[in-house]
Amino acid sequence: MIDITGKIFGKWTVLYKTNKRNTGGVIYWHCRCECGNEKDVLGTSLRAGRSLSCGLHSNISKGNVKIADILDQANIFY
Repeated sequence: MIDITGKIFGKWTVLYKTNKRNTGGVIYWHCRCECGNEKDVLGTSLRAGRSLSCGLHSNISKGNVKIADILDQANIFY
C-alpha cells in the first residue's frame, strides 16, 4: 500500500485512509473537496483520475484539472 495522505487529485485532498475496502480489497481514502464536502473515495479512482471532485464541479474535465494544477503550482491566479 502506498500512503497517499496529503496528496491532491483534481479537487480532492486526501485526509486519511479508512478501514473500508471494496469487494476486491481496494482501500477507500477519506477526502475533502475544494468546496468543503468530504467523502470516502477508492484509491484506484483517485490515482486513475476517475474521481476528480465531489460532483459539484460539473464542468471539470481531466484537461481542466491538469491546467488548473499547473497554474496553481506556478502561483498564477485565474
